[in-house]
Amino acid sequence: MSSSLEAVRDRFREIHGDHPATPADDRVLTATHEPVADEQVLADMAAGRLPMPPYLLSDGTPVAPRDHLDPVAWAGGVDRLHDWFVHYWPDDRRDDAERAWDAWMAGRSGWLTPATPRTVRRVERAQAQAREAVTLLEADSRDPVGRGSLDEAVETLDRLLLPSTDLDRSRPGGTTPREEWGRRAPPRPPDPHPAADADPDRAARPARSLPG
Repeated sequence: MSSSLEAVRDRFREIHGDHPATPADDRVLTATHEPVADEQVLADMAAGRLPMPPYLLSDGTPVAPRDHLDPVAWAGGVDRLHDWFVHYWPDDRRDDAERAWDAWMAGRSGWLTPATPRTVRRVERAQAQAREAVTLLEADSRDPVGRGSLDEAVETLDRLLLPSTDLDRSRPGGTTPREEWGRRAPPRPPDPHPAADADPDRAARPARSLPG
């Protein structure tokens, strides 16, 4: 086993805790992730120069989305990654940009598709929309604006997030953003005006058997 691989595993557990993946997690992850095996890439991840892989499979193999390192080329190299990333936030939100950068480098954005600052911003906006919608629904669970806005926000998150795993739910933060807002939403109330049965006596009549 290479020292770089072991260093990535150790750093991963420091960041996410010791929550081993299961074979069920492996099946979900291998559909959208691939092993990180390059020795130099592993060394740069362990040293904090490249974003960490977001998952370890049950056998300890680090895996990342196939486009995980595309931002390195877009930024113009590893040394320019930070400035390229935080540029997506306005200057008056630099603290938010730095927090997002830290999460991205720690591999905590690995469930985004693609895991880029633009997608991080879109998730932020969808979560803000969901938060406002839930506030409306807490005041009135029948509010059509709140319900429609929440549905739109959750659908946006569905498009931006890769399939979640049981491993995601066991790590710090618990539920995924999509599940969080689905869980926090007040339940839909029953329809006060259900569609009238075209034949109100139908339910009272016994069913007729077919001729034999």
